[in-house]
Order: sequence, then C-alpha cells, then structure tokens
Amino acid sequence: LYNMGGLLRALSRFDDALPYYREALDTRRRLLGNEHPMTLLSINSMVLLLRDLARYDEAAALAEEALATNRRVLGDAHPQTLLAINNIGNVLFKQGKYAAAEPYYREALAGRRRVLGEEHPQTLTSIYNLGLLKQEQGDLQEAERFQREALDVSRRTLGDDHRDTLISISRLGALLRQMGRIEEAGRLGAEAVSTTRRVFPENHIERADALRQYARTLLAKRDFVAAETHALAAAKIYAAIVAPGHDRRVDNDQLLIELYDAWHRAEPGRGHDARAAEWRGKQAVAMRH
Repeated sequence: LYNMGGLLRALSRFDDALPYYREALDTRRRLLGNEHPMTLLSINSMVLLLRDLARYDEAAALAEEALATNRRVLGDAHPQTLLAINNIGNVLFKQGKYAAAEPYYREALAGRRRVLGEEHPQTLTSIYNLGLLKQEQGDLQEAERFQREALDVSRRTLGDDHRDTLISISRLGALLRQMGRIEEAGRLGAEAVSTTRRVFPENHIERADALRQYARTLLAKRDFVAAETHALAAAKIYAAIVAPGHDRRVDNDQLLIELYDAWHRAEPGRGHDARAAEWRGKQAVAMRH
C-alpha cells in the first residue's frame, strides 16, 4: 500500500495516492502502534502528500504529532526526526508563516549537516528550503547564496537530470528574475524546461512548474508569444493533476491574467483583454473550491 502510494505521488497523481497512504498509515497504527518507526515514516509521508494537495491544516496537525513522537522515541538527531522538523517548516512556509518556519528549517539544516553530511540529498533539501524562505522574506542576496550552494552540490553529486537538481535550476532562475537578472534567469529556465520534458512523464508537476517559471521570465522579457505557449502548457498539466484551488494552479492562472493584460496594453484591439477576462473568470471559480 505504502509503495503504491509513493509511486502514485512520484507520478504527481496526488488524489490517487491519498487512499493508499491513509490505509497504510491506519494499518501501521493498528498493527505496530503509534510509536513504531514504520508508523512514523507513514505519518511523515502523509504530511508531504497533504502538503502537495494544499491541505495544510491537516498536514500541520500530523506534522506536530510526528515531530513530538520522533523526538521522544528516536531522539533529536535521528534522520527521521530531522525529516519531521523539516516537514513542519514546509507546512508553515506553505501557510505563509515565514518567521515561524525559519527556526525549524535552520534546525533541520544544522542537524542534517552534522548527521548526514554536506552532500546528502536531505541536506541539499534543507539548503534549498532556506534559500526559498530567504527569498520570500526579501533577503535576496542570502537567498542566492543558499540556492547556488544547493544547485552546485546537486549538479556535482546527483547529476543534471536529477529531480532535485531540476527544481534548484528552476527556482534559482525565478530568484534571478526577481533580482532583475533576466538573461541569466532565461538560460536557467530554458534548461529546466528542456530537461524536465526529457526526464519526466507528460503530466508531471515538475514539468508544469518549470514551464510556469520560464513563462514568467519570458513575460519579463515581453516575449508574449513564447510566454503564452509555456503558461498554457503548464495550465494543461495542472488541470490534469491538481484541484482548481491548488496554489500552483492559481499562480499559473494569475500569470496568464498578467500576460494577457500586458499583451493588451502593448497591442490593444487584438482580443487579449478578452483572454484576460476569461482567465479571471476561471481563477474566480477556482478560488471558490
């Protein structure tokens, strides 16, 4: 059950994965007890899936349970405890509670550097997470430092085609775009799109994320045609795999609104205002879900 759920989650089939994760967790609670390491592993995994589904309140409650039990049963330095610490940071981050997330992210990173080493994939995840947090807090120089470290180590240890490397490429491109370094951002965005198309199946969330981020960079370059192509491709994938109110899907809808508004200002009378209105309508419907 757990492995099937993990496979479906890896394919971005989050709704399909949920019943398998729930059944595996319920079975482990009943047969092994709440403090067994396999039960704790299921709880941590369920937190990540609920985060993927944007069900943050449920994820937060399970994350708190997992952390308290892991600390008591396995100790503060156990990798699974560090995963639980990081998971709470993830949920708080998704809820926009950046100040609350930071101490969890820093504790997870310090523990993973010490216990797992500088080049372990989970250590890289923590470095990357802090980079995202600093970006959201507006500390862009510190964000770049963390994100470049994560990308450099990931390229060296995991390779250019690894999922973690591709995520780092795409997110660093987004950061550089925010910093006004559009040409650098464009090169990274194009690399992320090309590689995710080769590595991941058609309807995979990492492909959609890379398309969305690159479309934002193309919009910043005022390449409206290419931005539209990439944003619509992302919209098609999101529509196939996540609910209408999911944060990534809502962000891509907003991107399309901004794109058509800007295109209308540049080329009035071409119908781009109608396309903007269409996507506003879709976004309004999605936000009611």
